[in-house]
Amino acid sequence: MRTKKKLNFNRALVIGPSGIGNAHIRQYAKNKISKIAILGKSFKTKRILQLANSTLKKVEIINLKNFNEIEKIKPQIISICSPTELHLKHLLKFKNSKRAFIIEKPFFWLNGVGEKDLLRQTNFFLNIFKKKIIINLPMVSLANQLKNKKAIVRNIKKLKFCYFTKGKNQYNKIAIDLLPHAISFCLSLLKSPLKDFKIIFVKKKRFSWSAKIIINRVHCYFLLKQDQRKKESKLSFKINELFFTRMQKKSLDEYKTYLILKNKKIFIKNPMSDSLNNAISFLKNQKHNKFNHHLVVSIMKLTYNLIHWKKN
Repeated sequence: MRTKKKLNFNRALVIGPSGIGNAHIRQYAKNKISKIAILGKSFKTKRILQLANSTLKKVEIINLKNFNEIEKIKPQIISICSPTELHLKHLLKFKNSKRAFIIEKPFFWLNGVGEKDLLRQTNFFLNIFKKKIIINLPMVSLANQLKNKKAIVRNIKKLKFCYFTKGKNQYNKIAIDLLPHAISFCLSLLKSPLKDFKIIFVKKKRFSWSAKIIINRVHCYFLLKQDQRKKESKLSFKINELFFTRMQKKSLDEYKTYLILKNKKIFIKNPMSDSLNNAISFLKNQKHNKFNHHLVVSIMKLTYNLIHWKKN
């Protein structure tokens, strides 16, 4: 039986290099990708180099002015880190391409469409690109690392996920932006696909969004907040009666991450870096990450129903 040849990525493109795009640039460099093109707002090479260690300085950074210049570098892997409303527009520019893609969460969002149309579009794009696309969901990495500690995740009955981030989103836009984190974390911890759900309540405020929902018989509570004035994000979660706080310490090129549980430190891999490394590995080996695709569909389904929920 013939085995598929592993792809070798030497050239990458990051669309939307500011913010989370920095993490994609660093991870590509650490995976020995020698040329990285960036396309988006004005972003100087010097600024990128200041954000990373010596590994990145060995990489050629190429600033592109527009999409017409992409063929200058002929990228083999492309990260789409642009604003959510531009994801589909940018992805469609490569509809017939053989390139690999990593899309930042949320995959995309469409206003004014019904649930069936939203899920149909989701499945359409996932099926078109199939083994060539991964949606980046860092909380899957966090959940998987916790699953290795069986005493922590045994017989889960209740989950609480609180995430406060710096951002411009308000009301439902907070949910669209942050629910992929909450939902992917919960479903990954539960080790099962979405079977059934029941929404108990949804509360929307200008800078916060919260909900209680029963997913696969597990009571889940989400509290999501965004505020531009915040200096850094804060993540905490509760599994049954165990309360965790995520802590991050900035090193030369990324955040060192650990959890606090009962005044004890649990050191973990940085979920963002680990998630991107796993995505690159899947795409190099041309594997179909079915779990990622099923998870994305579940996120879209639950997000739609939570946003459109109305009290009886």
